[in-house]
Amino acid sequence: MGRLVGVHWNTGRLKKQVTIAASVAGLFLFAIGILAFVIALRPCRLSFDPGQVVSYKLRTTSTELLAENAKGMSRVEERQLSLVCTGPDNEIALISSAPGGSRRDKVTMLEFSPEGSALRLDSAARPGDLGVAIGFFDFNLLPLPAGSEQPKDVSITYAVLPSGRNPVQGKVRRTKSGTTPEFQLKLPTSVEWLEGNHYLQIRDLTSLYRFNTAKGVIDQATIKLIAGVEREDGEHRYAIEIVLKLDDIRQSGEEPKRLRDAVLASAEAQEVIEGDRRERFPAVAERLRVADIGLPQLRALAEHLMDDIRHPGAQADPKAYAVRLASGSPRDRVAAEVLAHQAVAGGYRAYLASPSADRLAVLIGPYPAPDPIVIAAVARAFPDHRPQWIEVQP
Repeated sequence: MGRLVGVHWNTGRLKKQVTIAASVAGLFLFAIGILAFVIALRPCRLSFDPGQVVSYKLRTTSTELLAENAKGMSRVEERQLSLVCTGPDNEIALISSAPGGSRRDKVTMLEFSPEGSALRLDSAARPGDLGVAIGFFDFNLLPLPAGSEQPKDVSITYAVLPSGRNPVQGKVRRTKSGTTPEFQLKLPTSVEWLEGNHYLQIRDLTSLYRFNTAKGVIDQATIKLIAGVEREDGEHRYAIEIVLKLDDIRQSGEEPKRLRDAVLASAEAQEVIEGDRRERFPAVAERLRVADIGLPQLRALAEHLMDDIRHPGAQADPKAYAVRLASGSPRDRVAAEVLAHQAVAGGYRAYLASPSADRLAVLIGPYPAPDPIVIAAVARAFPDHRPQWIEVQP
């Protein structure tokens, strides 16, 4: 084997090259770290495209708080929320729909800011000072602060409260960074007010929610609070839990201007009907008739509005139905509560009702009409019972 003769290694040059390579690698890693930090804490901003429909499922559970830390029955209400972008600058039509559709369905024009606030627009698209409350839920409870993880003071308009109690002060902070950052809003003090001669209170409100940076929207939220209500029989307290989940994002396929005209026609009809301004009925009915409404949620609402115009003064939701799962004596209340809790755990809106002083029933509902699919599912879930449809107060 031959030998290497006369080979001289330039160790100084090698050291210099190694040093340069290490410096370049260090700078590269430093740049990656800075970029990751910037991405993680970049501002979250709501963004809707004209014609876009963002659908959510909203589930509200209310549980009465009894003496000695005991809990009463829970009631569950579900709604479908559709945010329909009708124009630039996040102009949104909020359509709130009950399961199966009913005259309780509503459309409200809102203007969302990129930071998350949502202000109501009237039928002439003029902004107001508040948003809209759906039960205890309000999109204004989901503010989007800048990237810092330090708590920030925020001023919140909460549509559940009377105008004299708005705005309220809260603290919001980012609790998790990344592509789906999470936030927490707390209202540190309770809010009390009088409605008529009755005292009401909201306290311990906490909102936890997540922003999806790829989609530009909130994709889930959980809001908890304690609500106090004074009635003729005394004070009652309720634990409220609200869960909002993103269901779907899609393009409506509608031309935004035509969609906006249809929304404004529905909003005007809704306002005229609620004010019982019957002299305006023919005009708003004609505006609804000529509006080319293709979006299913909006078309169903328009049909309810036209029906209200044709039958003025008709009671909203004149009939409602529930599945009677079981009934018995009030002495069997403990067993009835256990059965109702089982139904709630199975995803049903179960509650207790007293049709008379000597009867207690476990009901599931209400529903706008008897549905054979619903009662068949209940019968399969509870084979030891004989569920049947009954009419209840809406």
